[in-house]
Amino acid sequence: MRKTDLRAYAAVRRLRENPNLGEFRMRAALAQIGIHLGARTVGRILAVNRKLYGLSMPKGPTKESHNFADFAPGSMD
Repeated sequence: MRKTDLRAYAAVRRLRENPNLGEFRMRAALAQIGIHLGARTVGRILAVNRKLYGLSMPKGPTKESHNFADFAPGSMD
């Protein structure tokens, strides 16, 4: 018996329109609509969708690089 069904795959594909959703955020979004799966299971579904539809990996948040010399003692005078 499988934990997933076509409803779960369709929901993941529909929610995947937001490219910032990784497996943990996707799991939370699925839980809000009543589909309860583990994070790893959601990750497997995302991998299948990436392979089938040629989607890219989700992009994480952009981080600004900090110049820590700006925060050195005495530089904030």
